[in-house]
Amino acid sequence: MAFEIVHPAVVHFPIALLMTAAPVAILGAITRKPTWQRVATVCLVLGAAGSFMAVETGEEMEEADYVASKALIHEHEEMAEKTMVAAIALALLAVGVEVVTARSMGPKMLGTGGRWAVAAGAVAVAGMVGYTGHLGAQDVWPELIGPNATGTTSEGGATKGEAGNKD
Repeated sequence: MAFEIVHPAVVHFPIALLMTAAPVAILGAITRKPTWQRVATVCLVLGAAGSFMAVETGEEMEEADYVASKALIHEHEEMAEKTMVAAIALALLAVGVEVVTARSMGPKMLGTGGRWAVAAGAVAVAGMVGYTGHLGAQDVWPELIGPNATGTTSEGGATKGEAGNKD
């Protein structure tokens, strides 16, 4: 299978879902509306599942030797694994809070504190996702955003952002 194609396709689902979960979880904690809380929980659960697939396809891509920098991609892989574990743990917490609040189990403070814990965790996971993605992008576009970025492509042309702005 062409993992250099699969990984970039798969990775954008958990990125979108886990980044969306943060503001939605905050909205759910502020408003205390079950709908927002459920949407955040669904984003977290699907994002966590997607992060597993992203890590797996990324490992296959690395083994296929489709990377520019072994050191950089190793750091990206390590951060991706930490992000996946955090996303899975947060998804489990969100499901637990959802069950507790939906069944009115325990004191109300548990539901309120749980919602805020999920919101804070979602913000942390979103930050982890952003950093993980940045590390991966540095390997894909080293000349544009890598440590020694020049702002131009290897052919000396315009950056991708400038290429579409021809007047």
